[in-house]
Amino acid sequence: METLFTSLDVLEFVQNGYEEPAPKANEKDEESSTRLEELKKKKITDAGVLGMIQRGVSLSIFPRIMRAKTSKEAWTILQQEFEGDSKVRIVKLQSLKRDYENERMKEHESLNEYFNKLSELVNQMKSHGETIDDRKIVDKILISLTEKFDPMVAVIEETKDLSTMSVQGLMGCLRSYEQRLLRRSEKSVESAFQSKLNIQPNNGENKPPTQNRGESSRGGRFGRGRGIGRNSRGRGRGANDGRWHEGASNK
Repeated sequence: METLFTSLDVLEFVQNGYEEPAPKANEKDEESSTRLEELKKKKITDAGVLGMIQRGVSLSIFPRIMRAKTSKEAWTILQQEFEGDSKVRIVKLQSLKRDYENERMKEHESLNEYFNKLSELVNQMKSHGETIDDRKIVDKILISLTEKFDPMVAVIEETKDLSTMSVQGLMGCLRSYEQRLLRRSEKSVESAFQSKLNIQPNNGENKPPTQNRGESSRGGRFGRGRGIGRNSRGRGRGANDGRWHEGASNK
């Protein structure tokens, strides 16, 4: 970013900051107005430089400089964080390299989520002095994807020249493939849902009529009552009649 600061002629704000000129004794109104106007211009310029620094860092680094009030303060924080002495830089770089080598795409991650994490590690390694070209990043991505990308990886390895392939070109191919997978997955879910609806019971529609249980039960009881209860009572009266006849004959 120093090259950018130099091209905009604001490097002194980053390296040295700016001083607020103190009012002079017996300062005239015109002199005071000029001094305040110059101070205002310096503050505006410094705020613009601070904004460039804030936009130039990643989201994970931004919280470290979010409280900085001037460009010099923010730049100093970044220098201490990423430069430091040589031993600290070496230790940090080794840690970043391990994270980079161990980084793998998770099953639940999207392609962009994985690529953003990998890019963050690459940027931090570069800020600590590591040189990483596109070929290394391309190879890293191809061997770190989940199994669902295996068919596309095979096609890329067979049809593309990996020695000249850019990271952006690789990601374009992979994103297109991921979109096709997502569309197929959505169609499969929709088909499965529709099939489930088709096999669900129709809640009694188009079923053959069934006999009313209440009427059947009452009918059964009445039938039994007439056939057994009443007839048995009838037979009982008949028996009684028989007994009366027997009594009469005995008499």
